[in-house]
Amino acid sequence: MRERALVEVGGYQLTDATLIADIASARTRFGDRAAVLVEMTLLRRRAAAKFADPSRWLFTDEALQQATAGPVALHRAARLAGAAVHDATCSVGTELAALRHWARLVLGSDVDPVRLAMARHNVADVDLCRADALRPITRAAVVLVDPARRRGGRRRFDPRDYTPALDELLDVYRGRDLVVKCAPGIDFDEIARMGFTGEVEVTSLAGSVREACLWSATLTGTGVTRRATLLDSGEEITDSEPDDSAVARAGRWIIDPDGAVVRAGLVRQYAVRHGLWQLDPDIAYLSGDRLPPGVRGFEVIDELSFSERRLRQALSAHDVGAVEILVRGVDVDPDVLRRRLRLRGTHRVSVVIARMGAGAASRATAFICRASR
Repeated sequence: MRERALVEVGGYQLTDATLIADIASARTRFGDRAAVLVEMTLLRRRAAAKFADPSRWLFTDEALQQATAGPVALHRAARLAGAAVHDATCSVGTELAALRHWARLVLGSDVDPVRLAMARHNVADVDLCRADALRPITRAAVVLVDPARRRGGRRRFDPRDYTPALDELLDVYRGRDLVVKCAPGIDFDEIARMGFTGEVEVTSLAGSVREACLWSATLTGTGVTRRATLLDSGEEITDSEPDDSAVARAGRWIIDPDGAVVRAGLVRQYAVRHGLWQLDPDIAYLSGDRLPPGVRGFEVIDELSFSERRLRQALSAHDVGAVEILVRGVDVDPDVLRRRLRLRGTHRVSVVIARMGAGAASRATAFICRASR
């Protein structure tokens, strides 16, 4: 009965223009259940950005916000292929849905009875129980934890404010095979002070950094402490690779590495792998005479010492009317600068502005470029 009602409400447009009328219609058909049915329908539509087919799933708003995107969960599950895995904060079951196809044995638990009930609906073929992640219920399994990083819709950035707190998790499961999903901006030095000695994997998908995942040392490659995983290209870079990249002036192309590479601190390793070099040792922009396969780059057509006046004159000389502005190491707001340039030309270019050099010798440099795509 509930699913039939959801299917019917799923046929409503529920757009800004139709929402009031659609809710009124739902109330006529389903009475007090209308609000829940409309909310679940809207959550399923939002979930389509993360999962291949969420059409029969149940969510809460907060659970969906934190839910791992399907491709990211599948990547993690593949790393755990053949293992017995206990998802100790399973929420509505998004990680379990991926794990059940890769792990030898899967168990899910959560302290929240509502989310656990939703997980029973969403992944009915997985064993589930109610339990507190800080009170271990398994001995030999790999423990997967995704601590809550929101309260009342607001993000919490201090890992000690996660639920459960990261420092407590690391203490409780010290010596165990442990995987912890964290916010991508987590302070690597801070988790080291908590005693974490394994691998930090930073993962990107669809051009954006999605998460940092902590892997206990027993689960990672020898000597690897940082890994960047680029799911769009299937590429992985680790800190076990050579990092002796050169620093030199710009060549034909400027490359802004994927955010996962930058966040993981693996720009030099990425440069060496692809035959690139750094424009500055402290700036993430790279350069080379060829683009790595599938990577968007910026072909340099002009270079100048940056000032607003010089840049405006150079863009006018190149008959530029539209500009994309990328900035690193310089206190420039791209949107404000774009408006102030008052461009009137016919061509579109990209402008890369970066701080070059150290100390008194440092200077802001602008590169006028054509984007490869």
